[in-house]
Amino acid sequence: MRTALCIIIGLTIVAPAASAAPGSPIQGIIAQEDAARMTLLRGKALAAAHTAPAAVVVTVTAGRFDWGDAGIGGAAAVALTVLAAGGVVLVRDARRQKAHG
Repeated sequence: MRTALCIIIGLTIVAPAASAAPGSPIQGIIAQEDAARMTLLRGKALAAAHTAPAAVVVTVTAGRFDWGDAGIGGAAAVALTVLAAGGVVLVRDARRQKAHG
């Protein structure tokens, strides 16, 4: 039973391909239609690639001083200064202990 089923499925898949043999008029028509479709798609892709993108307009409101951004920047500067000072203290202390120790 399995063998018969496999043969039937195999023939169902192979039969349409065998009916339109290479060089047949049907294959020629299919090839022409595929070529025309690919030419059309290629033309559309090339046209899309050569079009300039739409210009993006960015509107900026009048420049005001933003105190929130200034606060963030100031806090970052203070934090970096404290970290740098702590690093200097650690290095100097390590050198002092090394010299006396």
